[in-house]
Amino acid sequence: MKNHNGVLIFEQPPRIAAYASVVGKKEAEGPLRDDFDRIVHDSYFGQDTFEKAETEMMRTAVQTALEKGALTQEKVDVAFCGDLLNQCVASSFAMSGFGIPYVGIYGACSTMALGLMMSAIAVESGAAVRAVCAASSHYCTAERQYRMPLEYGSQRPPTAQWTVTGSGACVVEAAGRSTKRPQNGTNDCGRTSPADGCLPRICAACPGIITDLAVTDQNNMGAAMAPAVVKTGTLFFILIDYPDAEVYNRIKKKRFGHVRQQEKVIGMNDRIKRIHDMEDALDRARTAVNRLEEAWEGYLTVADDIDLLGLYLNSDERRSDLVADENGRLPADLRRGVLSEDAIWDLLERHDELMKEIKAYAVD
Repeated sequence: MKNHNGVLIFEQPPRIAAYASVVGKKEAEGPLRDDFDRIVHDSYFGQDTFEKAETEMMRTAVQTALEKGALTQEKVDVAFCGDLLNQCVASSFAMSGFGIPYVGIYGACSTMALGLMMSAIAVESGAAVRAVCAASSHYCTAERQYRMPLEYGSQRPPTAQWTVTGSGACVVEAAGRSTKRPQNGTNDCGRTSPADGCLPRICAACPGIITDLAVTDQNNMGAAMAPAVVKTGTLFFILIDYPDAEVYNRIKKKRFGHVRQQEKVIGMNDRIKRIHDMEDALDRARTAVNRLEEAWEGYLTVADDIDLLGLYLNSDERRSDLVADENGRLPADLRRGVLSEDAIWDLLERHDELMKEIKAYAVD
C-alpha cells in the first residue's frame, strides 16, 4: 500500500469475498429491490424497540454475509462496524454474539466506506487475513437521535431526507485467498454469490476532507455533506487518473445534485491543478515567512550591537586600538576584524540598504 497525495493505493487489492444487505419496507419499494438479501416489513424486526431492531438488522446482515461466503466467525480476524447512534450501540450489541475482535467506527453516512477502507488496510498490511465491515441505520432511531422522536409528531418539511432503514455487511479478504463457496454458488437466501474470478476488489481509497459551508438545516443533511463529497470525490478521481470522469459526474448529480453549477467535471483537471499549485505556493510562503520571522527575532537581539559598532567605527577608542595593533602591542591570536578597513563599514552599509528595502516594502 502506498499513499499518493492522500489517496491510498492498494498494491495487492483486497477483495470483497461476500456481502449481504437487510432493508425495510420503504427501501424495498425502490429500484434495488431485487438486490437485497432480506426485506423486513416490520419496523421493529420482532423486537420491542427500534434500537434493538437496528441491532438485529446488522446481526442478520453479518451472519448472512458469512453464510454466503461459507465462513464461520472463527475465520474472521477483525470487524469494523458502526451506526448512527450514541456509542455505536446498535453495532456493539450486534457484534457482541460473534466473538470477533471488534472496532466501533462512526462516520455517519461514510461509515460503510470507512469500514471497507479500514478492512482493506488491515488485510493488505497483514494485520488480518479476513475482516468484516458493516454499517446500519434506522429511520426511527435516526429521527430520535438527530431531530425529534416520532412520538412527538413533528411536521417533516418536503425537502427532508429519509434515513435508510437497513444494514449492509461485507467480508474483505486478502488477494489470492481461496474462500470456499456454497454448493452451486447460492446461499440459504437463494441469492447467487459471485464466482471467485468476479469478486470486486478494493484498489484505492481516499479519506474524506472536511468541507464546512455552514449548512445548519438539520432536515437537509445532504446539503451539508455535498461540498465534502465534491472535494474528496474530485480529488480521488483525478489522482487515480480515472479514465471516465463522467462517471463521477453522474454519481454527483444523482446523489447530491449540484453544489454549484461551476462544479461540473468539465475543467476539473484545471481546478485540481490550480488548488495543488496554490497549496505549493502556500507551503513555500509559509516556509519563507517562518524563516523571516526567525531572522527578525535574531536581528532584534543584535540591534544594539549594530548601533554599538556604528559608534565604535569613528571613535577615538578605535583609532587608539589601530595604533596599538600597528605597534604590535596586541596578542597575535586576537581576532581583529573590527580593526580592518572595511568590515564594520560594509556591515553598516548592508544594514542600511536592507532597512531601506524593508521600509519601502512596508509602505507599498
